[in-house]
Amino acid sequence: MLLGDTTLETALTEKVKPFLPATQCIIDNEAPTLTKECLRISSLETFQSKESKLMSPELLQEIMSLGDPSKFPHHGANLIDHEGFYKKASVEKFGMEPGLSYKKTYLERLVADKITIASSPSSNDESDIHLMIEAAKDYIFTLRLRNISSSQLLEKSLSNLPNLMTLELQFGNKVNFDAAPTQGKHFGLMQASDAISLAIAVQSIPHLCSLSLTNSQMTDDLMRLFVNELKAKDKDKDKYNDGNSLTGIRDTLVELDLSFNKLTTDGFRQILLYFLDGDNLIHDVDDDEKEIIGAKDSILSTFKVAGNKIRAEGARTLGRILRTNASLEALDLRMNLLNDEGGQLVMNGLQHNHTLKRLNMSCNLLSSLTAEGLCRVFEMSDDSSTRSSNQLQHMDISSNEFKASDLIMLSQAVEQTCKLTSLDLRGNVFKNSGSKKITTEDALESINNKLKSNATHMKMQNR
Repeated sequence: MLLGDTTLETALTEKVKPFLPATQCIIDNEAPTLTKECLRISSLETFQSKESKLMSPELLQEIMSLGDPSKFPHHGANLIDHEGFYKKASVEKFGMEPGLSYKKTYLERLVADKITIASSPSSNDESDIHLMIEAAKDYIFTLRLRNISSSQLLEKSLSNLPNLMTLELQFGNKVNFDAAPTQGKHFGLMQASDAISLAIAVQSIPHLCSLSLTNSQMTDDLMRLFVNELKAKDKDKDKYNDGNSLTGIRDTLVELDLSFNKLTTDGFRQILLYFLDGDNLIHDVDDDEKEIIGAKDSILSTFKVAGNKIRAEGARTLGRILRTNASLEALDLRMNLLNDEGGQLVMNGLQHNHTLKRLNMSCNLLSSLTAEGLCRVFEMSDDSSTRSSNQLQHMDISSNEFKASDLIMLSQAVEQTCKLTSLDLRGNVFKNSGSKKITTEDALESINNKLKSNATHMKMQNR
């Protein structure tokens, strides 16, 4: 008999109701464990079925309230925009408090970790990273990849990130003693195939503005392979360029950091001629014929090559390029092997440059020849806003070999400047000479006063 069919049966139902087990009610602010598990499984099946658009808003809201982001299938990144969810996920997974956007920062870190793990020699699973990139690609603007073992995965991954603007790569420096206990074999160091794959990868990023390849053991030979592949890609794109579209990384990159590698003069010249000397960019076709490709004005504004082994011949090429380059605003040459001759060559080019604002040449064994060249640079400064004036504002020549006479000469030249607001002279041993009317203390005080005056003048002009 079915209870409730008649009035009598309805009355009977009311009488036995107190003896029936109470129905479990779902409290809004705390769903039962079974409900949570059902939601988790439902969301997982929905995201992996490639029919994510069919998920109801109510289900999305329930998923976001689960309180355990680690169980969330990240393939659904394109569906959930709740900042509270990604804030909790960021703190729990990475222990960090992101900046402007929790979702952006969380997905960037998550994708970077996945790429790093997938590029390791012991990893054979790449399917998950491609699914994640497809879901999160609209939110990836910056990638910081450390201890990369191979760049071959980058070819497949980076080309699918249309909004990527900043890429920081560091090839691994770990030692795998298990693989080669007698040699301590290094893995993750850049190889020839990695240099080629990396060039293909960065050329495939449509809006890459900043590229960092610091501490990656990049040599001159690897740099030559990297640049040659960039040139080859430029040539291929020029065949199909209609005159309006971008042709490659030279059209978008404004910041390049190659610090702390193993570049000498040859590798330095390769990268200079490609990124900063567009009018002389040559592509070798054969022994008897040369073809000029990509002869365009450079847009690179920040160039860092600190901690390499660049010598005077590399400085000669740089000095020549500085004469005509109209894009470079910041240059970091610290901790190289320029010597006094190289410093003088850089200063000769800087005398004709009208864009460079920051120059760091600390720890380069510079001395009197460089000081004389720098004085000529300072003396060419004027108070006009025309292109004929020198734009140098921050100069670092600390930890070199300048003498007291060099310091006095510089103090007199600094008086001719109007835009120089910072001159770092620390680490130079200035010894007073009894025959000098001006002591090093007087020279330093004079420089300091002039720099303060210039800074005040610059602030007044910018108001």
